[in-house]
Amino acid sequence: MAVISIYIQWKMPSALPDDFSHFNIYRGPSCAEALTEIGETDDDVDSEGYYHYTDVSGEGGFCYRISAEDIYNNESASVCVCYYDMTDYLCRVYTYLVDAESNPVKIEGLARITSLPEDYIGKFWSGQEVAKYSDEDTGYIHWDLPRGAVVNFIIYDMKINIQETIPDVSSKALNDWID
Repeated sequence: MAVISIYIQWKMPSALPDDFSHFNIYRGPSCAEALTEIGETDDDVDSEGYYHYTDVSGEGGFCYRISAEDIYNNESASVCVCYYDMTDYLCRVYTYLVDAESNPVKIEGLARITSLPEDYIGKFWSGQEVAKYSDEDTGYIHWDLPRGAVVNFIIYDMKINIQETIPDVSSKALNDWID
């Protein structure tokens, strides 16, 4: 079971109403489902709204709803913010790239997502160019990409331009696709 520290911070209105009491914080699997209250702020909220919550759930996503409550127990409309742990939905595509003398080289390249699976929810979008993560000392580069996405890999220095579907695995060597 994962333990995750969640820090929720929001911009406070310039002036709170005289009858303001506190903010309520709710949590659930999605904003469309019923959320459970997990806490509330006190009435001494400073200029930045802030809440810390330690989540001990193994679930893959969380939604938090924040609402204001007055001294008469009237609750305002709320704002919902979601966090999704995408670890189980990403594949690390990697390779080691070195020159002919086995010296690491600076590699310029990118991965362009051309399409995503219909059921995909997350931070990527079709047409997005995803920058590589690299370690220039070892020549290791990688991208963390959504499984099932069709991606065009372009590595300029090595004249590589291939399009592949990201497999349903945690990692894949780019060299497996290069002849």
